[in-house]
Amino acid sequence: MKSRLKNLEVWFKLVLAAIFALLYRMAIPYPADSRQFPQLIALFALAVLAVSLIFDFTAKKASVTDTSELSDVELKGGEEAGKKGGARRFYLTWVIVLISTAVGFWGGFIFSIFLMFMGFAILFGKRKQFLRNTGYAVLMTALIYFTFQWLMGVPLLGN
Repeated sequence: MKSRLKNLEVWFKLVLAAIFALLYRMAIPYPADSRQFPQLIALFALAVLAVSLIFDFTAKKASVTDTSELSDVELKGGEEAGKKGGARRFYLTWVIVLISTAVGFWGGFIFSIFLMFMGFAILFGKRKQFLRNTGYAVLMTALIYFTFQWLMGVPLLGN
């Protein structure tokens, strides 16, 4: 456990958890309608951080892959291919986000979210998993719609 606390990532998560707990506490004196959204965000962030910290403390230490047997050509070839693929992925991601945002101006936030999830499912998903990725896109869109529209009263369909 002490070796886990030496990890900078674990400390970062602990600091984030403290900040979100403080923000949750600061929202308590607000009126009920005003505090609902910040407290929901803080609770969600705290839950995700708690799960992540549990995985950090319970997971076995990962072994580092030994690259000493690889030649410089093999190492550089992998890096160059990764850079080209990374640049393409970066630009495609921005195209999806910008198109989704533009659609959101005309159709509302919920259409923007659905288009963004479908764009990622089509461009970055495997063909064999298209139905599963589409199901995730529909499920996440419905979850966002239910959470914001019905629980918090935030209109998501247009102006």
